[in-house]
Amino acid sequence: MEFLAGGDLFARLNRDKAFAWQSRLQAVAGCVRGISYLHGLRPKVFHRDIKSQNILLSETGDGKVADFDCAIVTDLDPVLVEHRSGTPGYADPEYLETGYFSASADMFSVGMVLLEVLTRKPPAVVQQGRLVMHYENVDTPRVLGMIDARALWPPAVAQRVTSLALQCFDRSLRPEALVVAHLLKDILATPQAARGFLALTLPNGSAYDGEVRHCVPHGQGRLSSSTSKGFALYEGQFLDGKRHGSGKQLLPSGKVIEGIFQGGVLQRQ
Repeated sequence: MEFLAGGDLFARLNRDKAFAWQSRLQAVAGCVRGISYLHGLRPKVFHRDIKSQNILLSETGDGKVADFDCAIVTDLDPVLVEHRSGTPGYADPEYLETGYFSASADMFSVGMVLLEVLTRKPPAVVQQGRLVMHYENVDTPRVLGMIDARALWPPAVAQRVTSLALQCFDRSLRPEALVVAHLLKDILATPQAARGFLALTLPNGSAYDGEVRHCVPHGQGRLSSSTSKGFALYEGQFLDGKRHGSGKQLLPSGKVIEGIFQGGVLQRQ
């Protein structure tokens, strides 16, 4: 069997602070190509337990689907299964409710993995003896407010990946694995990759958190404690500095800012 020296995606997300967005998407893209192959077989193979722990990484960072304990081989799509399986948070709720599994249900799980690589938060965790879901009723602003800044996501890339993930949750919009594989390849090929530039228009009464690179609504004329490591917009003025009140520069509301985020300070270009 092939030895995959990179370990699993879940462990890499949690131990490697320098795990950049390109490497994260490369891992998911490899997994999705594998799923596309499985769904294209006759009879089809449904994995039924897609999650970050079941995506193994090669030495070069390519992702591969692993752990086929729950997989089924079938000519039916959907197929009624006797024993429902899957990991809480990753499993398609419709499948858990009805018992019918399809290729589409695997893609729901892919959507959860995409959110996980965006935010570094798994879809579900156990806290004080109960299951807490991170992505219930999630929408684009909420996801962008959770972005893991350590991955240096370009805003446009984060937006596209978020949109793709959310499509995977909507059964009427959910794309097939082959389509997602092509979309991820296209995103990885965009020229805005590693330079780390950001461009924002900041509305009056909003705060920008440099940690997550997202404009979060706040009350008029008030600073948010969530921006203590980044930047804040206070009464229409943009404070540039590591801490509130120590801004070196005041910029008018609505100003488009372009620069590189480094060490808590926006370096103007």
